[in-house]
Amino acid sequence: MDALRRVLHLPSVSSKGFLATKSYTGLTGGACAIGEQPVKGLLNPKAMARLAVGEALTNLVWAKVSALEDVKASGNWMYAAKLGGEGACMYDAAVALRDAMIDLKLAIDGGKDSLSMAAQAGGKLVKAPGDLVISVYAPCPDITKTVTPDLKLGDKGAILFIDLAKGKRRLGDLHSRESSAQQRKPFQVLARQETYFCGT
Repeated sequence: MDALRRVLHLPSVSSKGFLATKSYTGLTGGACAIGEQPVKGLLNPKAMARLAVGEALTNLVWAKVSALEDVKASGNWMYAAKLGGEGACMYDAAVALRDAMIDLKLAIDGGKDSLSMAAQAGGKLVKAPGDLVISVYAPCPDITKTVTPDLKLGDKGAILFIDLAKGKRRLGDLHSRESSAQQRKPFQVLARQETYFCGT
């Protein structure tokens, strides 16, 4: 329970600030979520891009949205693209992102880039790790149809583990490890999207 408590204290896990209403009297609104996997990008930019999309959509499922095809995305790139090898890493990530979005029938309709992510400090060139932040958003027909991260067990109840990843655990237990300051396990790329998202 201590590990669960630490994980649920992370804003990236338990914040419901992603939900916004569109009117004062109605229940329609919008939901948005973010995915990013910068540490994985150090070893595999393609995996980073695909897993960022997977994380963003996984974070969005807790609010009822109109349909998967209504989800739009924004991509924010941060790379030291003028340095050797960094432009190639960004290109690889962009190709993987394009392929993932085509497979899911999603579109990116905005974003920005910061391509000078390096600075001189103490006579040395310090380079920021390349990163891609995917923000997804969609109409939410009823903002009361959400799943919240708080436990409602009372005096009775049970916590169930339902293995939706079929043993793969591709996001690498990252929030549990982040909350306990442990190193992350090796990761794998996101599997075929049709197995990850039903009906695609």
